[in-house]
Amino acid sequence: MTDGLEADRPARARIPWRLIAVVVVVIGVLAVALTQLPLLHWVQAIVDDIRALGPSGAVVYGLVYAALATVSFPASLLTMGAGFAYGPVGGLAVASPASVLSAAFSFWLAERFLRRRVEETIQASRRLRAMERVVSEHGFRMVFLIRLSPVVPFALTNYSLGVTRVRFWRYVGASFVGMLPGAFLYSYLGSTLQVLTRAAAPGEEASTAKSVLFWAGLVATLVVTVLLTRAARRALDEKVEASPDPERAPERG
Repeated sequence: MTDGLEADRPARARIPWRLIAVVVVVIGVLAVALTQLPLLHWVQAIVDDIRALGPSGAVVYGLVYAALATVSFPASLLTMGAGFAYGPVGGLAVASPASVLSAAFSFWLAERFLRRRVEETIQASRRLRAMERVVSEHGFRMVFLIRLSPVVPFALTNYSLGVTRVRFWRYVGASFVGMLPGAFLYSYLGSTLQVLTRAAAPGEEASTAKSVLFWAGLVATLVVTVLLTRAARRALDEKVEASPDPERAPERG
């Protein structure tokens, strides 16, 4: 059996159903909630309060994001929150630096203080062993591919990469670039609540052209992210297959 990051079926056959399911579920939940709860007032009040803080509010949100992501709070939800408050592009501008800050801090913690514990966790997981092996061998490119196609949760990935041989600034650069597509998708998703709220608000008339462009942009972002994720997963699996796990090497007959 192939010892890849997911060895149960060929890489080319995999479709990131989790990502697609998240998009569908989030939009569905938001649509239902708008018809069942007084979200119009709640959403507008929250957005107004956050935006009233100006740049300082974005900085505070970014710092809270970084702190929560470091202790394993789901980064995807935090990114959606940024998109909800600041829109797709503004949310990305807040979430991207915050996620990189969290990734960098977790890497430093693992490298300096948590190495032994992280190494024990890696040895107990085939996926983490595979990730450590290919990153130690190929550095920047593998970190970039892992960020494009996450194989383990965000925080665990950060700590695990901290005990590999990849250099800190290469790790930071690869993480920044590799996380951009996913961050933009989740920020875009978060912004849908604002759009749905405005569309449902009394007296608000949304431009048909703007609405079409917005939803078309979301679909395009999803499609591009899925394609990038699949390509990155295939490339990762190829590298893993070319670098077998010594702990699971076949016995000679």
